[in-house]
Amino acid sequence: SFFQARCLGGLWNAAMMAARSRRLLGTGISTLINSPRRLFSAAEEIAMLKAEVASLRSKGGTGNGAGAGKSSIIVVGGGRMGDIRCRDIKVSGRAFLAAFVDHDAEVRDTFARRYGCAAFDTLEQALSSTPAADGVWVSVPSHMHKEAILLAASHGKHVAVEKPVTMNEQDTATCYEACERAGVHLHCAFQRRTDPAYQAVAAEVAAGTLGALTSIHAVFRDHPCPPM
Repeated sequence: SFFQARCLGGLWNAAMMAARSRRLLGTGISTLINSPRRLFSAAEEIAMLKAEVASLRSKGGTGNGAGAGKSSIIVVGGGRMGDIRCRDIKVSGRAFLAAFVDHDAEVRDTFARRYGCAAFDTLEQALSSTPAADGVWVSVPSHMHKEAILLAASHGKHVAVEKPVTMNEQDTATCYEACERAGVHLHCAFQRRTDPAYQAVAAEVAAGTLGALTSIHAVFRDHPCPPM
């Protein structure tokens, strides 16, 4: 299933994330490894996104309805990353949005209308109301990660969490240990590890091709841009 894969990067195959992964390649790293990749123009980005979404639609992979082989996901947190995760799940052919959680009633109502899903005030309520959910995506502020992870694990749900996992090493270890005891996966959404340019640089460093490195300067552009 989506969350039970060895590499829990299934959502990156959703339309938006797949397109972003290909286009968010910094010119500095591309130059360093002599890659032919380049940054795309706005028109090219839009065309790529439309093509990705059209492809998924042709396969019946858009919308929030449950389907054979689709994993049921609860998203917690209605900030910037929570909105991105909900949007990616909505267009994914491998998952659907079972529920959304946020303490703010206005945010809940907005997400419920935008993504056509049930919305709850607390994660406990969402877990109790959607017992068949496969996993929880944690997008609340970092200091709230531990509580959400432990609660999801106690309900036997796989967990994906924005970076950092928690605020310190001890709490992070506690979360991984709790998920291991519960027999569920805990995945930190550090998506740069899956970008082709970063993987290529790692391979070059491991092979010794670049010599002894003292530092690396990497440039990438987030999308959409974070609030300033």
